[in-house]
Amino acid sequence: MLKEITLLASTLVTTQSFALNIVMTNDDSYITHNVQQLKVALENAGHDVILSVPCAKQSGKGGSMGSYLKPMPISTLDADATGVLTINTNGTGTGTGTAGYCVGNTEAEKETLTFKKYMDGTPLQAVLHGLSKANTKWGKKPDLVISGPNEGNNMGFANNLSGTLGATHTAIVQGVPAIAISDHEHHSTHDRATKVASIVVGIVSQLESTRKSGEKILPTFTALNVNTPEILEGAQYKFTQVGWASGMNLEFGDLGAPNSYGALYGYQVGQATGLNFTFGEDTSGDANPDSEGNAKEAGFITISTIDAQEQANKAKTAHTVNRLHNLVK
Repeated sequence: MLKEITLLASTLVTTQSFALNIVMTNDDSYITHNVQQLKVALENAGHDVILSVPCAKQSGKGGSMGSYLKPMPISTLDADATGVLTINTNGTGTGTGTAGYCVGNTEAEKETLTFKKYMDGTPLQAVLHGLSKANTKWGKKPDLVISGPNEGNNMGFANNLSGTLGATHTAIVQGVPAIAISDHEHHSTHDRATKVASIVVGIVSQLESTRKSGEKILPTFTALNVNTPEILEGAQYKFTQVGWASGMNLEFGDLGAPNSYGALYGYQVGQATGLNFTFGEDTSGDANPDSEGNAKEAGFITISTIDAQEQANKAKTAHTVNRLHNLVK
């Protein structure tokens, strides 16, 4: 059993020791309350933030390179007094927006451009753009990349599909510590987004206040995968394993199936067929209570330590070596 952190969410926030240089990215674009309110909260905590996100929703893109080896549109972003972000109206890449950047074509342009001309600014592209801007602004890599908060959890096997995690993996193989954060709600509200942002700022503060002088905020090639439950008030923290349980099942079928992503986004039963997630029908068989998917369903804020490798654990590796030893001399 992994150790549980019994502090309440509200008690995790501590005084920030030092300001950090942070690149923020996500796979939901600039339009969500989650990304907007986290940027505000980090800056209010004294951190210097570069925001670099896709211009259009890019969920489920994993580590996709998208439109590579092609000129990529970059738009600057403006923020109003409450942190709400909009694309600067003075033109792509030439405006005076100072709130950040978005990469690729927008949702509106998706409706008008041909397939060949439309450019996906994937999470991988967005975070690499942010790292480039960090080098220009600070003359070095950032102290931390934060990917999210995503609208909807990213747990278990679904992490392999997640654009939120794709950006996170890209960051840590560049030598930059990272935190992926995903929230239970698929349509964030301002109030909930501020609560999730407080959780993230608190985790960053704890990491910063407990690191040794000159030490990275996380070890090399290391990131955290954080998921929040449906009910935030009074939620406890728990160290978890990624495991396999995700709390959902991926299938090709009726987009209007009850209790599914498709139904959530407006499809009716029998209306159309395609790729869909169904909630609460995890077929992995992973019953470990310390798997993040199971712990989140039990109401915990989960914290899993991850890296960008796909290497199997020692036991599985030893089993494979034993089975195939005659092939390897």
